[in-house]
Amino acid sequence: HGTVDLDQSLEESCDVYYYQLGQKLGIDRMAEWLARFGLGERTGIGLPSEAPGLIGTPEWSRRVRGTPWYPGEAVSVSIGQGPVLTTAIQLARAFAALANGGSLVTPHVVVDPSSAATVDLALDPHHLELVTRGLELVVHGERGTARSLARLPVAGKTGTAQVARLQEGVDSDDLAPHLQHHAWFVGWAPLDEPRLVVAVVVEHGGGGGSVAAPTAATIFSAALDRERTSTVRQSPGE
Repeated sequence: HGTVDLDQSLEESCDVYYYQLGQKLGIDRMAEWLARFGLGERTGIGLPSEAPGLIGTPEWSRRVRGTPWYPGEAVSVSIGQGPVLTTAIQLARAFAALANGGSLVTPHVVVDPSSAATVDLALDPHHLELVTRGLELVVHGERGTARSLARLPVAGKTGTAQVARLQEGVDSDDLAPHLQHHAWFVGWAPLDEPRLVVAVVVEHGGGGGSVAAPTAATIFSAALDRERTSTVRQSPGE
């Protein structure tokens, strides 16, 4: 990749940028902010089988694994690897907070939007702007990993979740189907006035850009087309 800034690291999904960032931040600071965005805990959506997920910390490592936390593990956590487990609804909730300006919403299956509980994350507006601009480039940049959505007013991020440790020279596609990578995409639309968040995980599907992003494009297209149709029907004189 060469020299990479935040915009390019998001657009092209450059792991090394986040390896270095994770080393500088350390696990305690990363875990604190991941918790603020609702990762590692149930969202409160009201479904009885909802899983809390996991964000590994030194305390967790001592208590559960019986081993100390090694500094290099922060490098893995910085890209969502290692002791990190998330659900689709957790990531949808976290991205909704980015889209709405920094409010963490408690999701419900059916709810009056005016009564939804929110928590102000107290995000720095400049930092939020930097991240959201990078997430727009993921879809609309020349080297964005989710260019399959470029025709749509969407911002978001692709992801690939590793299921099994790979041996040198072995690709995920070479493994048995149940050991192949999970494909992710999470994003929102429209860009100018976000109203919809979509989180897609294709279990053992491969790459986020090649599998999950096109799936998300189908969902976004259907939802936005339906919204446009509804608006036309409600226009005066129609």
